[in-house]
Amino acid sequence: MLKTGKSEVFKELTTSSMEDFKLRLLKEKQELDEKAKKLGDFINGDKIDKLPPEQKVLLGVQYDVMKTYSNILFMRLTYMGIEL
Repeated sequence: MLKTGKSEVFKELTTSSMEDFKLRLLKEKQELDEKAKKLGDFINGDKIDKLPPEQKVLLGVQYDVMKTYSNILFMRLTYMGIEL
């Protein structure tokens, strides 16, 4: 019977946990990008004209924040060695 040392088990768990984390981060970015695209399409469409000016401004700010957040996720994933 082969014994595995505690450090090897910890390393395996850490590696597995890190891969899970990377996948969650990637999924988060993909979902965010989909939502930002839909919001961008709405903002650039005709339906936005039916909204009050305050809502238009807030949606524009929301879109900008979503794009900034997406860029941050992109940089984090890049630094982790994930090419997008």
